[in-house]
Amino acid sequence: MYIFKIDSNVRSENVFIEVNNNFVPTSNLPEEYKAEEYTILKVRVDSESYESKVERYIFEGWEDGGKELYRFFTIDRNIEIMAIFRKQYYLKVKSDIGNVEGEGWYDDGSLAKVSVLNTIISGNTGERFIFMGWSGDILSDSTSVSIIVDKPKTIYANWKKQYYVKVYSEYNSFDSGNNWYDEGLYVRLKLRGTSLGFLIKDVFDHFEGLSPNDKVIGNGEVEIFIDNPRNIVAVWRKDYTQLILLVFFVTIGAITSISLINRKKIIKERKEEKIRTKVISTNIEKLKEEISKYENYLSKLEEVRSKGLISEKVYETLKKEYESNIERIKKEIEKLIK
Repeated sequence: MYIFKIDSNVRSENVFIEVNNNFVPTSNLPEEYKAEEYTILKVRVDSESYESKVERYIFEGWEDGGKELYRFFTIDRNIEIMAIFRKQYYLKVKSDIGNVEGEGWYDDGSLAKVSVLNTIISGNTGERFIFMGWSGDILSDSTSVSIIVDKPKTIYANWKKQYYVKVYSEYNSFDSGNNWYDEGLYVRLKLRGTSLGFLIKDVFDHFEGLSPNDKVIGNGEVEIFIDNPRNIVAVWRKDYTQLILLVFFVTIGAITSISLINRKKIIKERKEEKIRTKVISTNIEKLKEEISKYENYLSKLEEVRSKGLISEKVYETLKKEYESNIERIKKEIEKLIK
């Protein structure tokens, strides 16, 4: 009668060694079998044994150097064998965006390298994602990190979304825009000027492309909320105020000069009177057109205000300016009529 002794370097209820169709958990080892001489014993092990989805044992071989999963022993002496296993843990690498490397099984205590392949990932038109770093069982903003796998671990790749803001203005330019901005932020856009020209001016009127979450700060200045790709356009209008005033005063000066020079001549006075009457009539018509223009400005101003595209401060300032101009022009008309 001989003794057949079997053992393992692992103690687990989920790692088994089969001896003649008898499954023995390694938690019960070592175990001895008494066998008659020339008895044949069959021993088998699994190449992989799982404690859980993230923890397992890998069969490496037998202490005597054998690597077989199946072994047969003819009992002609006392025999001792030991199965050698190595423990592994699963490293989970999660990323909602892009591709990452390094997920998988690692030997207990080994060093794993985890990396992200691209730090900038394009999305839909005007949308992209920027790699921010790792969280979970390691904290780092490096694109490649190393971690000791001494237990099941999970690492998360963190990203932020950005949208492209495109701006356009026919005159002057913006002090920001035409760039990428983080989702959820407010970005201030400001024109470097709101009017240009001398007699005939180009004057900023309003912004196109605004959304309900945007905030008009002042004339030519707005804060836009970054929740989508944005396309902001500055709209301009023509302002003839200076030209009209110049024409008016030049005309008045010319009439006055002609009247003084030709005062003593009755015929010329009559001629000049006709000219003056015609010029005054023309000027009155122009001033009435100017009043209509400012009344139209007031109407558009009310429309823009009702849509919430300008602040109350800007609204009151422009309204006061337009009404003042209308009153001034009316007084000028009254003077001409008199």
